[in-house]
Amino acid sequence: MNYYRPVVRLVFIGFGHVARETVKLLHEKADTLPFSPAIAGIYTRKLGYRWVPGKAFFPHEILQELPPARRVQGGPLKFIERVQADVLIELTHPNIQDQGEPAASFLRAAFNSGKHVVTANKGPIAFHYHELMQLARRNDRLLRFESTVADGLPIFNLVRYALPLTRIQRIRGLLNSTSNYVLSRMAAGMPQMRAVAEARAAGIAEADFQLDLDGWDSAMKCMVLANVLWQPIELENITRDTFDQRAHEIIARAATTGGKPQQVATLTRADSGEIHAAVRLQVTPPDDPLYCLGGYDLGVILETDTMGSLLMVEKSPGLRQTAFGVLADLVDIYYRGIAPRRQPSLFDVDAEPLSENKEL
Repeated sequence: MNYYRPVVRLVFIGFGHVARETVKLLHEKADTLPFSPAIAGIYTRKLGYRWVPGKAFFPHEILQELPPARRVQGGPLKFIERVQADVLIELTHPNIQDQGEPAASFLRAAFNSGKHVVTANKGPIAFHYHELMQLARRNDRLLRFESTVADGLPIFNLVRYALPLTRIQRIRGLLNSTSNYVLSRMAAGMPQMRAVAEARAAGIAEADFQLDLDGWDSAMKCMVLANVLWQPIELENITRDTFDQRAHEIIARAATTGGKPQQVATLTRADSGEIHAAVRLQVTPPDDPLYCLGGYDLGVILETDTMGSLLMVEKSPGLRQTAFGVLADLVDIYYRGIAPRRQPSLFDVDAEPLSENKEL
């Protein structure tokens, strides 16, 4: 650990597989990070409130043992308000039925208590993006969300930092690993439920896998893309194909034409500004750039007015790629939202109580 770097305190809301992988990455990258990460608190419905008021823990300590459980009067919103942290990392599961809640409320509480936010939860960004951005600006905080679409594929950072003044006219992509994996396995002769079981075993399928197959997951990601890059669209205005009604037809057509059955999300912005979005099962011909994607692969094509068509591909992404998107957002927040406001002090980390086995 480099004790000359400033400490950035983190609070995790949600501590499942992605959160634990994020902590592993923070530990692995400790020598190259521009700051020393310290975890001030963790909350999940299963684990409760894990924290020691006034103390934070380095990633390797969290990997060995979680902080003790404590009671908090007022629930998770009060916990977010009370814990002393610079950044809230929100990694709970998206909730389509409740339109991004309670995660959106967690983000509001973070901004109102002076914290920056990183989230991998597409729900708040799909349903509450503009409200949350306004709240972040009023509190002079930053909101980052790279892992909400395509497991950390750097879509938003590419547009934010590498495509100034560029007009994105159309977006096409494979945004859901489960649906395309199941289609490819069915095309090879495997029964649908066995393919779904394999996707679950790989940890990529939603608890309700029909959200993947019927396009709900991709539709929410379309909402995120439209919100951030263009303007809001409503979920009910996104055309979706029902998997059970069309999958066998698409697979049969692909077998006779030499194409590949895929679930493709498409967003188009007309000259009038109107946005059309769809998540369709289709046969992708061999000359389509998306044809090269198979298995769990994800990919996005941005059709632009300055750079032509840009294709980004992520081969067999998993937890590590999603966690890296969180880490990249955290580093971005440090450089743009934290470092300009504070000067590193010598032995900044000494503000943290040292455990008995630590020596200077």
